[in-house]
Amino acid sequence: ANWVEGLPSLIGWTLAALALGFALSRSRLPAAASHLLASFLGAAAALSLLANLVPGQGWEGKLKELWREMGAWVQGVGQGSTRDGNIEFGLLLLGLFWALGYLSAWHFRHSYRAWALVIPSGLVLFVALGYLPEALSFHFLLYIAASVLLLVHLGMLKRQREWQRARLF
Repeated sequence: ANWVEGLPSLIGWTLAALALGFALSRSRLPAAASHLLASFLGAAAALSLLANLVPGQGWEGKLKELWREMGAWVQGVGQGSTRDGNIEFGLLLLGLFWALGYLSAWHFRHSYRAWALVIPSGLVLFVALGYLPEALSFHFLLYIAASVLLLVHLGMLKRQREWQRARLF
């Protein structure tokens, strides 16, 4: 929806979080270590993306400016003043979409409950599409088709397991 000018597409961001969630859910790492690693990687990637949105020379200068911007926003909130807050809104979006992608993949991989993946991401997509032109509603149709395929596939896997237990297959 290009809510924050200069921020890359949240689709690729969320797909990266999904991929990391699936990869870490298959790893031998303990759950706490996986979640900590995913949080660290998400925060580092978000900071590098947001650093590109602020002026400054080199990475050190950009990170200092980003830190100053965040501090000024927190101070402004504490004083009740209003500011632009594009960087902060970008951080909120990146954090929410990262958590949604990673945790949905992690939970799905451990429970095989497709609805835990389909419903939260569908709600977010539905809200996002409310801010986009109608010409882009094909994203929702694509999402519905992929969700139906996922649900059908998991239904087939469940039936196959039942048939194997009953020695019918």
